[in-house]
Amino acid sequence: MALIPSMLLRQLYTFGSLKNADHGVQFSIKNRLSDAEFTELQSIRINGSAVPLDAISIDLGDGVGLSLDRISPSHPIAFPLRRTLIVRAGIAALPLGKHRIEIAFKSKPFGALKFEVEDAIAEVDERRIHIPRDSADDYAEAIIGQRQGFAEQFSGVRLEHTTKYSFDPHRAGHNCENFTGVAQIPLGLAGPIAIHGEHAQGDFLIPLATTEGTLVASYNRVCDLGSGQLRADSRAGRGYVQRRQAARYRPLPGQQIRLLALQLHHRRCRRPEHGRPRDIRRLRLDSRSLSGRRAFLPGVELRDRQEGLAGQHYAHARQARDR
Repeated sequence: MALIPSMLLRQLYTFGSLKNADHGVQFSIKNRLSDAEFTELQSIRINGSAVPLDAISIDLGDGVGLSLDRISPSHPIAFPLRRTLIVRAGIAALPLGKHRIEIAFKSKPFGALKFEVEDAIAEVDERRIHIPRDSADDYAEAIIGQRQGFAEQFSGVRLEHTTKYSFDPHRAGHNCENFTGVAQIPLGLAGPIAIHGEHAQGDFLIPLATTEGTLVASYNRVCDLGSGQLRADSRAGRGYVQRRQAARYRPLPGQQIRLLALQLHHRRCRRPEHGRPRDIRRLRLDSRSLSGRRAFLPGVELRDRQEGLAGQHYAHARQARDR
């Protein structure tokens, strides 16, 4: 038996899939680990009782049950990543509540595997409305069409633009469940900006899909201020999600620039509060002198003055409190 932790093997089982059906009982397993081949189902035990092997069949997603005698090392079932198999057992219906399921099988290249899970059969509410899904391929055109028809029937609105997309819906897998269509989002351009990176070299336009006012204009203004001298040096580092804007600028040749916009958005979110000391050191900016005492971006000096006024109000409030 392969030394694969039971915690990982249990990921093969689709929790909530256990249910009574016309033919008996069924549940599903899905390959969430790695590409493999299913070569033999050795045993299934439900609540400690073995299920006869001749009463078990496997549905590959086409609605046709495949008997176990048709599965062997010489005739395996392809079990690639993300494929779902429905296991059907011709036994008496299970009562409502929790049930323990033990599964033992063989596969290539992992050999003999065995795991145990606990699932439950819940009472089915026939009045509940379900969005159409296909456990075998939920991004096929047929099931997408069913969801589009379901949305139109349920809402009473005809889908005119949502159904028109130009990419393979399978590309949305693991990023959008119950895929039904697309929505149009305004797209603006900023730039051009010179990129000197590991994979990109040259001048590029920056497409920004957004509904946030002034966002595209702000980025485009920075590019315009560079007048062809602003460039971005990029290197691939660690991959992670960052939810706060951050940037670092180098002074242009022959110029000294006062950079007050580095964490401007973060600064505006941090106003002094009564009873809390104002720690500017946590908001340090790269401040260089600027000839003519003009700000790097219009409105930055005004916002900086607003920070100063907020500090004065805080000082006055503290003085009044200490009296």
